[in-house]
Amino acid sequence: MNLRYFPLYMLKFLIITIIIEIIFAFILGLRKKELLNVVLVNILTNPLVVSITVYVNITYGLYYRKITLIILEVLTIIIEAFIYKKYIKNKNSIRLAILLNLASFFVGELINYL
Repeated sequence: MNLRYFPLYMLKFLIITIIIEIIFAFILGLRKKELLNVVLVNILTNPLVVSITVYVNITYGLYYRKITLIILEVLTIIIEAFIYKKYIKNKNSIRLAILLNLASFFVGELINYL
C-alpha cells in the first residue's frame, strides 16, 4: 500500500462501513436520530481500527493483522454498545453493536474478496 493514499483508503472504508451499518440499522428499525448516532459512532471508532490494523499489517504481517482485527472488533463492539445504550433508548445495545459490526465486517470482507 502506498501510504500517500492512506487518508483516501481510510475514507473509503469509513464510507463503506457507514453505508452498510446504516442499511442494517434501518432494517433493524432504527430511524433518523438513531441512524445519525450510528454514523457518529462509526466516525469515532472506524478510523482507529483501520489505522491500527494497517500499521500492524505493514509492521508485523497478515497473521498479526488478523489477530489484531479480531481484538479490535471485540473492543469496538463493547465501546459502541456503551454509546448505543446511552443514546439509543429502548434498544438492546449489545445486540445492536454485534449485529451492525458483524454485518459491516462480513460485507466488507466480501467486497475485499471480490
